[in-house]
Amino acid sequence: MKIKCLGGFREVGKNAVLIESKENVLFDYGIEVETGKLPLPLKKVDMVILSHAHLDHSGSIPVIYRKFRPPIYSTIATFELSHLLLKDSMKVARYRRLPKHFGKNDIKKMKRYEVKVTYGQRIDSENFSLDIFDAGHIPGCLTGDTLIQMASGDIEFISNIARKSNVLCINKSGKTSKSSALLWRKKSPGKIYLIKTRTSEILATKDHNLFTLDNNLRLKHIKVGDLKIGDFIISVKRINFNGNIQKITKIPKSKRALKIKTPKTATPELCQLLGYFVGDGHVSNKKVSFFDENLKVIRNYQNLLKSIFEVKPLIKKVKNCYILNVFSRNLAKFFISMNLRKKSPKCEIPKIVLRSPNKHIARFIKGLFDAEGYILKDCIGITTFSKKLILQLKLLLLRFGITSHFRTKMSKSKLVFSKNKCYTLLIWDPKSIRIFKEKIGFSHPVKNKKLRILSKKVGKSRRKSKIDIFPNISNLLRELCETYKKKGRKLNLRISRDEFPVTIKHFYEGHPPSRESLDKIVKLLETKLHRLESINFSIIDCWSKIKKVREIINLGQTELAKRMGISPAAVSKYEKNNNKKNLDLAIRTIEKIRDKIIENTKSRVQLLRILINSDIFFDKIVDIKEIRYNGFVYDLEVNQHHNFIANGVVSHNSMAPLLEIENKKILYVCDFNLNSTRLLNGARINAKDVDILIIESTYAMKNHPPRRETEKKFFEIIEETIANEGIAVIPCFAVGRSAEVLMILDSFNPDFPIYLDGMSKTATEITLKYPEFLRDARTLKRVLNNVTQVWNGRLRKKIVKEPCAIVASSGMLEGGPSVSYIKYLYNHPESSVIFTGFLIPRTAGRRLVETGRFVTEGFDLKIKMGIYQFDLSAHSGRDDLFNFVNKINPEKVICLHGDHCETFAKELKEKGFDAIAPKNGDIIDID
Repeated sequence: MKIKCLGGFREVGKNAVLIESKENVLFDYGIEVETGKLPLPLKKVDMVILSHAHLDHSGSIPVIYRKFRPPIYSTIATFELSHLLLKDSMKVARYRRLPKHFGKNDIKKMKRYEVKVTYGQRIDSENFSLDIFDAGHIPGCLTGDTLIQMASGDIEFISNIARKSNVLCINKSGKTSKSSALLWRKKSPGKIYLIKTRTSEILATKDHNLFTLDNNLRLKHIKVGDLKIGDFIISVKRINFNGNIQKITKIPKSKRALKIKTPKTATPELCQLLGYFVGDGHVSNKKVSFFDENLKVIRNYQNLLKSIFEVKPLIKKVKNCYILNVFSRNLAKFFISMNLRKKSPKCEIPKIVLRSPNKHIARFIKGLFDAEGYILKDCIGITTFSKKLILQLKLLLLRFGITSHFRTKMSKSKLVFSKNKCYTLLIWDPKSIRIFKEKIGFSHPVKNKKLRILSKKVGKSRRKSKIDIFPNISNLLRELCETYKKKGRKLNLRISRDEFPVTIKHFYEGHPPSRESLDKIVKLLETKLHRLESINFSIIDCWSKIKKVREIINLGQTELAKRMGISPAAVSKYEKNNNKKNLDLAIRTIEKIRDKIIENTKSRVQLLRILINSDIFFDKIVDIKEIRYNGFVYDLEVNQHHNFIANGVVSHNSMAPLLEIENKKILYVCDFNLNSTRLLNGARINAKDVDILIIESTYAMKNHPPRRETEKKFFEIIEETIANEGIAVIPCFAVGRSAEVLMILDSFNPDFPIYLDGMSKTATEITLKYPEFLRDARTLKRVLNNVTQVWNGRLRKKIVKEPCAIVASSGMLEGGPSVSYIKYLYNHPESSVIFTGFLIPRTAGRRLVETGRFVTEGFDLKIKMGIYQFDLSAHSGRDDLFNFVNKINPEKVICLHGDHCETFAKELKEKGFDAIAPKNGDIIDID
């Protein structure tokens, strides 16, 4: 593999990096803005990755499509902004008489090959895989009432968890594992999707990623907005977590009240009592009460109260119900301390239970089902008014491998909270019913009898094949197993249908197999592989043994003869006479066939085994609704495995591209910012085990001043200019910077008119079309509505007659209306021109700052205006760059995009990194 440095090395501009391997992958193909120079030419390119829309990264991409037709990957917002900038660059080239490299037709060709991706998406090819990370913002994903499975055992709303915490996720083997996570929050884009599956539901933004299985047995991300009814997403089948015995905090007791004995730890008996209380209990300041229609059940819990707390509960009958009362302030305090005083719609499972061992949790569930559970014809059910409680219970049942089905319906109750929805959990998977009977059960005698009958009845049920199934593997099973020839088919395990212990035909035809059926198939495949691997060709000394080996791999005489280059009659004759003619050729031929079969099948059989033994299953989507939602949305940044468990669904955390090719991971980060700005949140790049880091060096020698102080000084200069009856001209990059400046001005509540001119208007409007990519889209929309947009030259001449602030493109005075304003005002000392970021050498803006003269096509003006430059950069500063390299800890660092690439590389080398700063045209060989 080679890395070709085509542009942007030891300079700022015309970025282009080519990774040469089995497929040639190009990162960016920019232009040198001030001269119009292109990067070095391409000989071959199979794929283009565009990091962002700025011309020094996108400005030459249409040139590629004059000769090549590669797919180009980027976000939808980047594509739309790049189209705008590319068309504008053609105008600037004509105006400044720069070389014309492409036309409108080339941009149209480029559009045909655009592939829209989003953060967190993974692109898999035969020769490489690509992960897209967020280099400057966080798109929120889930609503605040989504329940997250924490590593401590807690099951909590995502809106309530700590900023830094540990969660349970799914590792590469499909097993539950712990990982650290960081919480992010932002305003909702306005519309979200309610995804209902057979067993659960989840509310997410359209760009949030869930997981599914492709035809190659790879777990892939799929955006919520791309899901359809009937698709399968990955949910959790089992949560491998077993907590610890929990200590009980001492509760201050009232001396005058009835004395009770309080346990020091949470025991199984106490957990069962708490479960029953959550279902049918009530606590006031002086009394604890339990309710049930069955006297035996009430007496059972009366005995539990006596043994645990050494109290004397009283039972009394009221109509058709028995009430168990304990009049004790101290006992009431104990139950209140367990957070059990909440009313029904808000009640939840105590944390002391969630963190306990599974033996204790089983007793808690038993108590809860004694109170609220019921048995129907073919399932076990429980219904409450608390959504949090029912979803917590669903996740608790997963600790025993019990699959349950979540349902929502409007309450028909006449109680105070009848307007609330009620929530139901049903267990009707036969295997889950049997696990429930063995590990949990009922204390309630009537319910227990019904459970025994149900567990026997469902043994013959076929529902199990409809729940825990494996979609999208029919073609794979056919490839692995079918014996008949087909053009282009790879060598397979050649298993006849008669060998299968289950009917395989309907699986070939597209019916997904259940876990049990697939397990039987895979066991047979593993046995066949083992037989193939154990063949000892050194002991084959006659054709009769060749025949036996041929039968093991279901290789016919005709096919063997064809591969040997002899007639089928000759093979038949050799086997019949059992002679040694052509024996060595036959052995070599069959050995090659055997090795090829193992090569083609072993890895896929191993993947099937991992899936069968995993803690996940494939949940079918039954309904999708788009709904309005104006609250906050949340996301978790999970460091190691990039997923977490939300409402029982395996959810991907939202994520510079990371390219994996030839087992080498290459991370490309350029124009990235680790700190949040008014417009965008800071970059989140969680790449692990990176081999090669290609990183910008723009501010390698400089730290940015404190952002808020810079913004304050920036606004003060504008206020001072306007107070002197002048005009504040603020040349800005159209993409991003114009919107950022408008939001900064708005934050200080300005009392002067603000105008927006040039391509900045269109670029900001495009940015607003994709609110999920912004930190605060609502504020930007309000700000844009409050400024006056300038549409023609007549209005420009009018507005410069009164004090105001004008935000206009371009940021380096290389064209755009900002040039017109300088020409109007260059002789006005009361006015100011205020730059907001880096100015490339040899641009008109850079010359103006250095010499005080505005030199452009046909003009050389001595400027009397005040000239100011502020650092509102969207790039990472020196300390952030070094900290980022330390965090990623790559094997090799390649520095580009900066005036101090060599110095940056030298300093990194002194810190122990293998860092280089190549020149344009250099080729780097990677072992």
